[in-house]
Amino acid sequence: MAERAFPVIFAGQVTATAEFYERLGFQRQYQLPPDGDPGYVGLRRGAAELAVVAADWPQQQYGAAVAAGVRFEIFVYGSSPAADAAPASATGLPSGSRSAGVGVGPTACPSRPAGSAT
Repeated sequence: MAERAFPVIFAGQVTATAEFYERLGFQRQYQLPPDGDPGYVGLRRGAAELAVVAADWPQQQYGAAVAAGVRFEIFVYGSSPAADAAPASATGLPSGSRSAGVGVGPTACPSRPAGSAT
């Protein structure tokens, strides 16, 4: 049985995408390669984990290209939604409710951070 699982985000700009999640309180745990522009960044916030990889990773590893459109959704819950959303607001992403489909707030999440694969 799996001990842990986490989403992997395919990004055109790995550093920019990882930095977006760092502004949401995630901390960088791993980076490959360790120096220079990363192709992989592992992030953690409490028990929550996610990884950001270069958009060309699936093609290199599996011979499959990243498809267009929405490829993931992530919800980040915290004890203080307003305080948690404040750093994300600095990214320029719109804030709003889940029903708006994009935003940062108590019941919303960014559907595609800046630098993610398109």
